[in-house]
Amino acid sequence: MPPNIRPIDLPPTSSTTRYLARPVFLCGLCLLAVMLPVASSCPPPCLCYSDGLVDCGGRGLLTLPPLHLLPPGSHSLLLANNHLASLGPSAFANLSSLEELDLSNNYLDNLPAGLFRDMSNLTKLTLHNNSLTGMERELFQVL
Repeated sequence: MPPNIRPIDLPPTSSTTRYLARPVFLCGLCLLAVMLPVASSCPPPCLCYSDGLVDCGGRGLLTLPPLHLLPPGSHSLLLANNHLASLGPSAFANLSSLEELDLSNNYLDNLPAGLFRDMSNLTKLTLHNNSLTGMERELFQVL
């Protein structure tokens, strides 16, 4: 070691190390909280994110997942690229917070009257690449 540099002696359980490590650890936890899916309530096999996105796309679903498990504040529900062939008239009941619903690339051939009745905030509905042949006019009255 050069003669003009002296090592600093700190006790083995230095509080300095503890205090410096805390902000770094907390910042890491904050990053993980923003980037990881929300774990509280999320319908399996979907992924729910803290920004309100619920991704159930491409999961091979034959039926809807239990939508009553959607986290509060969910605004986008992606159900694209599954095997959904039919939906009941109350499939989206009590989902008034949803603004976006993607049902594209499924096997839907009919949408029952009243399907979107409770979806007063829905602004984007994607239905392309289904087998829809006709729809009742009343289906979209509440949108």
